[in-house]
Amino acid sequence: YAATVRVQQHRQETIHELCAMVKEHLVMFYKSTGGYKPHRIIIYRDGVSEGQFMHVLQHELTAIREACIKLEPDYKPGITFIAVQKRHHTRLFCADKKEQSGKSGNI
Repeated sequence: YAATVRVQQHRQETIHELCAMVKEHLVMFYKSTGGYKPHRIIIYRDGVSEGQFMHVLQHELTAIREACIKLEPDYKPGITFIAVQKRHHTRLFCADKKEQSGKSGNI
């Protein structure tokens, strides 16, 4: 996978410059696949406080859609936005122990 890094202020929930970052990745994908654009974009967003879910969703989903439109005006892929709450203690385990990974047995 490809990664993009930006510096932003401490304790700032929303990702600034997300539109530019998403557009960069769409262009990289387009070039690496010989001219194909993704039909679906999946964003996994970690570290969102419960009170900021809607604000982050609205701001960042708008930025993602804007990046798509900047790439091509009628480009509207499906977007799945997964936000994970801060300080959660959820662990996922395999139903079949043969498929577990590491000492803890997490997925």
